[in-house]
Amino acid sequence: MITREQSEDWASDFAQSTPGSFLPDDVKEHAASVCAAFLGQAGEATEDALRRSLLEQMPALQLPDPVRKAIPEIVRAFLEWMQDVGRLGDGYSLGKFVGALA
Repeated sequence: MITREQSEDWASDFAQSTPGSFLPDDVKEHAASVCAAFLGQAGEATEDALRRSLLEQMPALQLPDPVRKAIPEIVRAFLEWMQDVGRLGDGYSLGKFVGALA
């Protein structure tokens, strides 16, 4: 299980990473909070947990409309980055799943 502190650290690391820098400018400042919320809500790296988080919980976050629309893009990039840095074994496949849900 990922602690809140760990999820916030990982989300912050992603927001400062090269993949995080490729997010649209109006979304970048919210990327860390979106990723931390996602990790806190998903709880585990399964398709069911991702589906529940993205379709039921993440839309309830108080975010500007452009950021809300970009949640799948942010989460997909975050999952892929997590695999790249060795924190998640199947980040690319989960990222594709997130893209399909979008």
